[in-house]
Amino acid sequence: MEFMKCSSSLLFLFTLPIVTESNFVLRPTNQITYPGSTIQHTCSVMTTPVFIEWYLNTNKIGSCLFQTNTTTNTFGDPKFQVIIGQYTEKLLPMCQLIVANIDFVDTGEYKCKTIHHDSESESASAYILVSYPIRQLELHIDNETSLSVGQRTYIECKARAGKPAPQIRLNLGGLPISEARVVQKVDVEG
Repeated sequence: MEFMKCSSSLLFLFTLPIVTESNFVLRPTNQITYPGSTIQHTCSVMTTPVFIEWYLNTNKIGSCLFQTNTTTNTFGDPKFQVIIGQYTEKLLPMCQLIVANIDFVDTGEYKCKTIHHDSESESASAYILVSYPIRQLELHIDNETSLSVGQRTYIECKARAGKPAPQIRLNLGGLPISEARVVQKVDVEG
């Protein structure tokens, strides 16, 4: 609070902070996962919304309706489960999305959107990438590991993986090898 004297009366000046922070206490997080696994996202906000909606890309999955303490599943697919609850001892509203037995088609942006009584909305999103982990990585060098300037060598790197196909880059001392010719072959086993 600041005081200014102005023609024999006091003038009070107040500085009010403008809050632009997110209302989210819990929000979805980016993840890399593999087919068959289960992911779980939770949204919780400081003020109770009318409802929280979940989306995969632009498609609505379902929602938590806090006035009636009910959920909806728009997809109708049992692998998508929407759960309503409360977070912490402060009993903050919480809406969870669980996706079981995830597959490649489930890769995308998962968004939770809150709708409040005053029609204000806020959203938080995360990206889920479904891929096979690299199962095997082999490196074979044609000649010795020490080379002299201008000497050529052949390096074979095999990475067994699934979808998406791994991208192989060669670096030396953290820098890309400038005159490398990379030939990438994909076989039926990944």
